[in-house]
Amino acid sequence: MKKLFLLLAIFMALNMIPFSDVHQNIKGKFLYSVKTEYFYFNTEGVYLRSYISIPLSSLKYEKFSTKKGQSNYRVKLKYDVVVYNGDKVIKKDSWKSIVNFQVIKEDALILNFYDANIPNDTKYKYIVNVTDQLSKKVSTFDFEETSPNFSKFNVSSLLWAKTDIKKAEPNDYKYLIFNNLKIYPISGNYIEGNNYPRLYFEIYGLTPDEDEFYKYGVEYDIFNAKNKHIYHFEIVNEVDAASIPVITPNYIFDILSLVDYGPYTVKIKVTDLNSNESIEKTDKIIRK
Repeated sequence: MKKLFLLLAIFMALNMIPFSDVHQNIKGKFLYSVKTEYFYFNTEGVYLRSYISIPLSSLKYEKFSTKKGQSNYRVKLKYDVVVYNGDKVIKKDSWKSIVNFQVIKEDALILNFYDANIPNDTKYKYIVNVTDQLSKKVSTFDFEETSPNFSKFNVSSLLWAKTDIKKAEPNDYKYLIFNNLKIYPISGNYIEGNNYPRLYFEIYGLTPDEDEFYKYGVEYDIFNAKNKHIYHFEIVNEVDAASIPVITPNYIFDILSLVDYGPYTVKIKVTDLNSNESIEKTDKIIRK
């Protein structure tokens, strides 16, 4: 899949939360983070989606007037990303973006993303340079990570969305499309007000029964900031394919629109009921 760079929007965030798949650049000229997500691409490869999040407070912005005389603001950024497998360049790209906004909110995030295909179960190196073109500051960051092995029973990354996940329509913006679905990603894994998160993930390599059907179960558990268990729900399903997409029913997470503000831990356990293998995924959701 090609790099998509149309996600030039401002997202509000509580702070830069150090999730297990978030890498923070804390020693550069300005702060930003890179969050990695993994999905199946083909029998030999993994689709890597990485979100590059930059606090607006780290950047210089300029004021300008529209043709109608309205005062707006903008930041100008340049991204350079290289992904290596050893000494071999897997993918390399550079692009510029201008983000316009009407209101200055210091806790906002500038969010962009980058796509690459990398080998299964392989250690790779990710290098990103972000240039603030107004201040001329350049911040360089790199990290190493190992891609998952999707050639056997496994579960993709958890993709959180802020609106209902639906089949994409022709007039939907390209950056909202994932696997032919319209998915508007949550930045920083936080939700505001009475909203609740939606969840998408994929299951790979289920074991068939004697009739070539695949039975699996998913357990959802939520814990508060004191690690107190507050919610549990289970789903059992049978399908006719070994690998499937899962759109979690909205009612499972609507409890997060009613709880107190703060961080919550979401644990998801996927079980192949024909082989009795299980995989657990854990993530954080912050209600602001």
